[in-house]
Amino acid sequence: MLAGLRDVENEFEALAARTRGRVRMSSVQSVCVAVLPAALARLGASRIEVEVELGQTTSHDAYRLLDAGETDLAIVADDEPGEAEPAWAPLRRVPLLVDRRHVLLPRGHALAGRRSLRLADLARERWILERDRERLLRRCAEAGFEPRVVTTTDDQATTLGLVGDGVGIALMDGLGLLPRPDPRVEPRPLDDWPRRHVRALLRPETARVPAVAALLEALRAVAVEQSGGAREAATA
Repeated sequence: MLAGLRDVENEFEALAARTRGRVRMSSVQSVCVAVLPAALARLGASRIEVEVELGQTTSHDAYRLLDAGETDLAIVADDEPGEAEPAWAPLRRVPLLVDRRHVLLPRGHALAGRRSLRLADLARERWILERDRERLLRRCAEAGFEPRVVTTTDDQATTLGLVGDGVGIALMDGLGLLPRPDPRVEPRPLDDWPRRHVRALLRPETARVPAVAALLEALRAVAVEQSGGAREAATA
């Protein structure tokens, strides 16, 4: 990991002396919260002057924004690399990190004594779900149950608060646990859920724009650092 980080830092420093500009970026929420702030701080501490216009989006909508030319750089998270990619124009794909889905339990929950869980273990629980839930509902059906939904929210801070107050359980990526761990919440890895592949997508011609390249290198450097942090947050 250290060798990879040094390579990224060398590329980043090479861009510093000659870069300024504006980048339109669209990203899934977990990266906006856990990776982007550190990447922007990294840019700010250098001689790179990049203005980032940020839009939070889903992986599915990120492809549409790229296709329409409404974003320069998209950060997506897919359970399988390329599963949601449309067949249109070629893209440059830059792997950032691999994340893991976790079950969020209220502290003291009966299942908190286990090191990891499977979906079938959660059949009798009350759930806090995101609006984009089709994949979860399908996997729950395959596990033999339909989740009892008590609250719907897409906001990760709200989800953590609801779980901490004992309203229900939820699922969240490891990245989502990094910036704001809640001592009332106990995360446990979900063994039968595919890993999440977080990647940057951009058009080949956009990759040659210095400001875009600088932001991408900063994201790569922070992602290398955060790869270990996500695992530590989940086991804390």
